Amino acid sequence: MRNTFIKALIEEAATDPSIMLLTGDLGYRVVEGFQEAYPQRYLNCGIAEQNMIEVAAGLALEGRKVFVYSIAGFPTLRCLEQIRTCLCYHDLDVTIICIGGGFAYGELGSTHHATEDIAAMRSLPNMQVLSPADPAETRVVARYCFDAPGPKYVRLNRGGERDLPGADAIEGLEAADFGAPLERVLRRPAGESEAENAELDVAFLATGAIAAEAAEASERLAEEGISSLLLTVPCIKPLDAETVLSLGTWAKLLVSVEEHMLIGGLGSAIAQALASAGLSSEKPVAPLLPIGIPDAFPGEVGSQRHLRHLFGMDAAGIVARVHEALGR
Repeated sequence: MRNTFIKALIEEAATDPSIMLLTGDLGYRVVEGFQEAYPQRYLNCGIAEQNMIEVAAGLALEGRKVFVYSIAGFPTLRCLEQIRTCLCYHDLDVTIICIGGGFAYGELGSTHHATEDIAAMRSLPNMQVLSPADPAETRVVARYCFDAPGPKYVRLNRGGERDLPGADAIEGLEAADFGAPLERVLRRPAGESEAENAELDVAFLATGAIAAEAAEASERLAEEGISSLLLTVPCIKPLDAETVLSLGTWAKLLVSVEEHMLIGGLGSAIAQALASAGLSSEKPVAPLLPIGIPDAFPGEVGSQRHLRHLFGMDAAGIVARVHEALGR
């Protein structure tokens, strides 16, 4: 996803001379293309992320459209005060691109995990929070960032992700229309009604690269006679509460899936939306099963796949949690 975003940025910069890219002494083999094409619009600010955010703010005040690129929590948690005061308070057009969302840099330990970033960015006024699930969504998110004003946070995985089912439909999506959760996978057991309004057992709402685990889980559930719909949520803030409520009155169970702390992330955003919208709903709202990282640091160091399994966030863990919630 990181290569996809930077490629789109290089192409956009050809027609928009206001675009600048700042990095925190990383991104080699990813950002060189931009640096070579536009050397006067590229700055390596060194391992000084707080200063980098302030430089970005200054450039934005002078009319530049600034993109900041760095790893995991460094351009977010380390720079929270600068983002809040310099970017969000002044509503500046700066996009923070964070690679290594969740456990993508698992082997490097908790210092390199981005597991609280969504909660921090969601809490800031004016900040938009974007988390594509695959390269197709990344291209749409990039186009949105080129057009939309104000501070934006884009959370990407480490690289090498494949497109999820439904990628062709996503490719043609207008950037202005991607705010709602995107339908990616609908699976019904053999012989079950295919009617559009037929009751659904599970509706998954997943964000980021871990949506691939939810897609695999939905396939396994269909083999066991459980119908499911997977929607990805590339736009966490603002969240489309209307679509969330509609799902909650259609499915028996809502399941949020995120590679982030359960506190303050996608699950929390969905719960808030359901609590508010449910007050005026004429139909009962399905219970929400949030799947994510509990209030704890990993006690182990390992790959992204290992850490997902450790916290029951891989496909097998998701299936087991759904079985338990449905009483099967």
